[in-house]
Amino acid sequence: MKLFYLDRSQRTLTVIATGFLLALSSCRESSVTKGRSTPRPTSHEPVAPEHVPLPQLCTEMDCQSSISFNLPESLIQLPNLGIRIHSQGQTGEKNCSFSISSGTKVSSVSDCPQILLKTLGGELAGFELVRFEPSSMVLEVLRGTAVVHRQEVKPSYVVYRPNGDDCPPECNQATVVVGSDN
Repeated sequence: MKLFYLDRSQRTLTVIATGFLLALSSCRESSVTKGRSTPRPTSHEPVAPEHVPLPQLCTEMDCQSSISFNLPESLIQLPNLGIRIHSQGQTGEKNCSFSISSGTKVSSVSDCPQILLKTLGGELAGFELVRFEPSSMVLEVLRGTAVVHRQEVKPSYVVYRPNGDDCPPECNQATVVVGSDN
């Protein structure tokens, strides 16, 4: 037995050809069924073939749950920016802290997930914590040891499915605008 695999365009062509053949077969002059004659259909519209569902096709793009933090200009200008986060989530409490110096270097990382710095025009615009999705948190921005901004946050997550609605994986993503009420 020889198997043939059809790509999407070949399947589409097969469905169109099947519909055309069905339309032609319904347009015969007449057919005899148990001694009765059935007249030819008066409509010249093609008869649609039965719907044959195509198999679900999914790509294999990956994604990670994360929270993105957008920093206001007033905090970005601090020479050595300290970030401290106390979070609550499914895995319990977590305390994460790190420093950003010169707007491009992360240092003094303590108990944090992967940290990505966000830039705009070469300047620091914020940061993102990857594989991090707490239900609530307290964010503190420090200059040295002094807290210059404190914000309680309950992130609103958006479900992201990079491969389509019915395909894995599923990731939760949120954005926090530091200095706003979110």
